[in-house]
Amino acid sequence: MLVLPRAACASRKIAIWHEYLGMSADEIVLHILTLTLSDAPAALVYYFDHIEEIREEIRHEQEFVDDFQRMYPPLLHTELDNCSAGPRSD
Repeated sequence: MLVLPRAACASRKIAIWHEYLGMSADEIVLHILTLTLSDAPAALVYYFDHIEEIREEIRHEQEFVDDFQRMYPPLLHTELDNCSAGPRSD
């Protein structure tokens, strides 16, 4: 498992916004008030230098979320499933 330094965590967030949401460095800076315009490109450089490790970690985290959601569906979904099954015969 890749352990990212503190600065790299911000880089990863910026990279995700860039790659998966299609946001430019200018757009990202507008959303993260503590970020300067020179920080975003530097973060993207870090991302592209470590792209495979970061993508693997993102995939791992998404698998965890998917597994968790399968094991613990939202209560609303459970209640709706129970309602659609018809009345209970208690």
